[in-house]
Amino acid sequence: MEALKQAVAAAGLRLIDVADLAGVDPTVLSKIVNGRRAAPERVKGRIARVLGKRVKELFPVDGQAA
Repeated sequence: MEALKQAVAAAGLRLIDVADLAGVDPTVLSKIVNGRRAAPERVKGRIARVLGKRVKELFPVDGQAA
């Protein structure tokens, strides 16, 4: 989830800010960012919108970066 971590940093936000704006529990977002939990598609979309990115830019498919 390196792309997600980089996007959060580039946006100048903290994970808790992204979680709040995306309507995601901060603990859940932390687990997603650290690869300990898979994100449902709707959550991926909300996170991507907050960060101004496309889902495929933040969440690689089959382990491949976009």
